Amino acid sequence: MEKSNSTAELPHRSATHQRKSGPWRKRLRIFGLAVLAFTLVSSSALATMVYELQRSIVQHDLSALVQQKERPTENQAPLDQKAGKPLNILLLGADLADGGSQRSDTTMLMHISADRQRIDVVSIPRDTLVDIPPCVMGNEDMSYPQHDAMFNAAFSTGGTFGGSVAQAAACTLRTVEELTGVYVDGFAVLNFDSFRDVVDTIGGIDMCFNEAIDDPHSGIQLESGCHHLNGTQALGIARARYSIGDGSDIGRISRQHQVVTAIAKKTFSLNVFTDIPTLYGILKDVTSHMDLSSGLGDIQWLGGLAYSLRNVDPDAINFATMPYYPDGARVRPSQNAQRVWDALVNDLPIPEDASATDSGPDIVRSVTPEQLDEFTKSIGSGIAD
Repeated sequence: MEKSNSTAELPHRSATHQRKSGPWRKRLRIFGLAVLAFTLVSSSALATMVYELQRSIVQHDLSALVQQKERPTENQAPLDQKAGKPLNILLLGADLADGGSQRSDTTMLMHISADRQRIDVVSIPRDTLVDIPPCVMGNEDMSYPQHDAMFNAAFSTGGTFGGSVAQAAACTLRTVEELTGVYVDGFAVLNFDSFRDVVDTIGGIDMCFNEAIDDPHSGIQLESGCHHLNGTQALGIARARYSIGDGSDIGRISRQHQVVTAIAKKTFSLNVFTDIPTLYGILKDVTSHMDLSSGLGDIQWLGGLAYSLRNVDPDAINFATMPYYPDGARVRPSQNAQRVWDALVNDLPIPEDASATDSGPDIVRSVTPEQLDEFTKSIGSGIAD
């Protein structure tokens, strides 16, 4: 994947998308990772990091990919350039095999409130049936519109005929906007190495399970109870499907939310905002495996946004899955999904009663903060050297 140092700003696309009924509520996955990437920057570190970090970030001009109107030019500054305005960022976890097809394994729509005190992350099940609009493909032709297609087909559609990761992400972004009526400001695509490396950098995470886990695909074997997980194990838990729980994608989404929650809480507990070496290590790991739309890919822009989120309470980071109803082996957005999208459009908290269908018992055990803290102290987990 060729990396670009371009810092061109995004031309402005029209935000007048018609709202449609959509899906959602509990689901997140490797995308909560992006929450880390945006919350882990302190302004005091920016001056020494700008040059090297900027070189490691792959960014793409979203406007050219979606062929829409120009965005207003913004002054570059190490401040939150969107201060006082809500932001919606599409987070994509993708399996980007060299020379192979591009697959979006996880999709989350992250909403950052205008007051920078709340982050809502809504997962969209990849098995959701949606309409995919025409998208620019690798040969620069437009794809045909697709009706009742699987949601994750949008990513592969944009990547058809040698399309780039950016074209794949842009097609998914357009599909999300058509589905939800929510204007999306940019995208971040992460591969699985980024997730694994971040977990290892913060010294692993602690989770408790109601049942034993034996997943041949990832090679993870864990007894029931509490465990300290390294990056490979955490990634396996987040990605495993058929060998854990009820084998559904919805069940996996719920588990991914819990993994990312554990990552966020561990990160906040380590006070990495004031620990420059750790902060630098996490940023380097994340950005080296990310493709970002312009704006997000600029260190000063991203740094200003991240620094504005430094005081967010971890309990104010909310995960949900699009409310849905089953349609054979697939799902469709339920009526409650529109309530979720309306909340994002109006910068309001997600309604607590707009919940996705329960897909079965959760294998992740609920424990009190005191119980988990006691376990963590007993194993001495901390920042990796």
